[in-house]
Formats: sequence, C-alpha cells, structure tokens
Amino acid sequence: MTPHLHVSFRTGLLGLLALGLFFCAFEFVQASGPRIPIPTSFHSRLGRVPLDHDEKPIASHMLRWFAKKSKFAPQLDMGLRLAAQQLAGGLARGRIRRLSHKQVVPALWLFGRSDHQIRVFAMAFRQTHELTDALERALASHLAQHRPNFFGLAVVSRKVKIGLLLFSRRGALLEQGSRLCRVGQMCRLSGYLMQGKVRPLVMIGNPHGKVLRPKVKRSGRNAFAVEWPVRWSGPMQVQVMVTDQDGPWITAQYEIHGWEPPTSRGGLLRHVVQGYLRAATLSSPPSQRKPSKRHPAVRPTRKTPQTAQNMAKDLWQNVNAFRRKQSLSFLRRHPTLDALAQSHANDMATYHYFAHTSPRHGSFADRFQRLGWTVKIAQENIVAARSPKEALRHWMESPSHRSNLIEPKFRWTGVGAAVGKDGQIYFVQVYIAK
Repeated sequence: MTPHLHVSFRTGLLGLLALGLFFCAFEFVQASGPRIPIPTSFHSRLGRVPLDHDEKPIASHMLRWFAKKSKFAPQLDMGLRLAAQQLAGGLARGRIRRLSHKQVVPALWLFGRSDHQIRVFAMAFRQTHELTDALERALASHLAQHRPNFFGLAVVSRKVKIGLLLFSRRGALLEQGSRLCRVGQMCRLSGYLMQGKVRPLVMIGNPHGKVLRPKVKRSGRNAFAVEWPVRWSGPMQVQVMVTDQDGPWITAQYEIHGWEPPTSRGGLLRHVVQGYLRAATLSSPPSQRKPSKRHPAVRPTRKTPQTAQNMAKDLWQNVNAFRRKQSLSFLRRHPTLDALAQSHANDMATYHYFAHTSPRHGSFADRFQRLGWTVKIAQENIVAARSPKEALRHWMESPSHRSNLIEPKFRWTGVGAAVGKDGQIYFVQVYIAK
C-alpha cells in the first residue's frame, strides 16, 4: 500500500504544479499580451455585448463618417470588441505600455478571431471630441483605405480614458472547428466567402518547412471546404487567401496543432507541463530570449541571379531618388536587412504567393523579431511587378505603401528581388528607424 500511496501523492503534487503553471501562464498572457498557446477551437459563437454610453457616440460618429464619404460602413463584431476591451484595459491599467503585433494577435485568438487584415486605432483622451477628431483624421488618412468590413470598439475609464478600435478586412468567415488535429487523421477547414471574393486558396506550412496546397472543394455559391492528412505533430501555419477586384490577399492566418495522444497518465501530465513551460519561454521579452536554433532569423537561400540583384539595387536607387525630390533623408542599405528582404522575396517566388506573411516563416513582425533588434519603427513593402520602375509606381499609388516611402524617420533599408517560375518578379523592401 505504501508505494501506491507514495505514487499517488507525487502524481498529485505534479498535478498541482501543472495547475499552478496554467494559472500563472494565463495571468501573464492577460498582463502583457505575448504569444499564447493556441486555443482548442476558433470562431466560437459569441453573445451580444452592447456598447455603453461612452462608446455609442464614438461608434455613431464613425458610422456617420463612412455614410458621408459614401463608403461601406463596417459592422460591429463581438470577437473584435472583446479583444479591444482586453487591450484597452491593459493599456489603462499600465500592464501594457504599447500595442504590438505580439499583443494584438493573441487577444484576437483568445476570442476566436484569426483575421490577417487588422488595423488598430488607440488613444488616451479626456473629452470624447478629442477621440472622435483624431479618429476622423485617421480614417481620412489610412484606416478607411484599408476597406474594413468589421470593427470592435472599447472605452475604458481610469485617470484618463483609453479608446481602442480594431478594424478588420475579412474575405471569408470560417466555421467553428477544432485547432487540434490528431496525427494519422484528416484535418478539415470550412467556411464561406464574403461578397465579391472568389478563388479561395489554402496553404499549410508544416513543422518541417514544407508548404501544402490541398484542393479546395466548393459547395454552393459561397461555401468552401478543404481536408488534408496530418502526418506530423507540431504547429501548422494555415493561411486562407481570397481574390477580389484588387487581386489576391490573405484574409486569415492561424495555427493548427497536430498532436499524438500520450500513452500513459504520466505522459499526459508531462505533455501539459512541457506545453506551459514552452508558453512561459515564449512569453519572455525578445531581449531575454536566445535566438531559436530551429528557426533562424534568416534562413539560407539559394544564390540569387545577378539580374535580380541588379533589380533590387535599381529599386533602392529609385526609392532614394524619389525621397531626394521630397527633401527626405537617404536610405542606407544594411546587409542583415537585405538578407531579410531577399529571403521573403525568394519565399514568395518559390511557393508562388503574394503576402507579407509567409506560410513557413510567419508574419513580417515574426521574421523581424528573430533578428533580436530593438528599433522604433519597422515596416515592409512588397509588390509583384515587371520592373523596378513599375514597382515604385505601384507603391506610390498605394497610400499605405507610399507612407513608408515618405516616412522621414526611416534611415536604414533592405531590398530584395526574386523571379518566380512563371516570370513574375517579387520585390521586397524593409525600412527601419532606430
């Protein structure tokens, strides 16, 4: 009897330890908003959360602005609203000092939203008109040009009020499903296309760096579904791409985990403890983490043809010539930033997609953070064009890309170019302000 009781007592202690790690990890997520373990489901049904007396006039003012400009007004989304409440509360309590990609995305994941096209507006104010005036200027300059069709709003009152809006441009609505797929079985994803969106494409990056493109089945006018076999354990990067009148763009991105059931109770406990220990490691600031050996900042790439190198150089010179005409500073090239830009250009050319987020290496924020640099601003421009001159012209015609070209704070840049098998040329330029 004694050995049996001893084992039970030890198992109980390990269970309490696992439970403690769970609550510690969850509290840390709520406090600082780092990357968190993926929830087991997504796009869960959420009840109505009405706007309060501080939020109603802000939402009404914003919708009147859209109506006055003859633009499609976005709809209130409960998942975005709950994410905005969490982020605004963290800012008001001082638990979050600034919003970044690593904080916004986990907040969206917590409430079942995995949209890729997200814009954030946040402001501290005392009078409501201060917030509405600033929001109107932001809508006129860049927020409305994003063409959002959903939004979330939150106002939190402390010493000063914090107002936060999340704008989402969504091309497809994904149905409720599991984020855990068992190894050896089929994983399924289904959803509906929004109006005006066509040709859904799903790309899956597996833990070994390979990209899968399973066949998408259409049923009816807007419904689609896709299935693929899970042959590995670990995270899979899933991207859903749609096409509209402006071309293809990624509407959703998230992780699905392939898993194998533990063979024993002790194995299950170790699996839980190790998972939350990994979460605590991911939650530490970038300056305290060692660079990952499995995912280096810039992966080795094939030797770029001389023609592509010349095109990258020409684009850099053309951008500096344009900035010179605007009386802006000269952008100096940095070899590390060149490698970062070239790696993403090669990735788009090799796997034939066009997006800031790679199905193998993640978003631009993910790729840049692996450098371990601390900078004030970091941005990325991408374009598919036939020449450097055409690439610059496309950027100048796009308000969001043009804002990066004329940003006076930028001093360093990295440029890359790659030619795909179909002859398409992909240009990437990275900008930073230290």
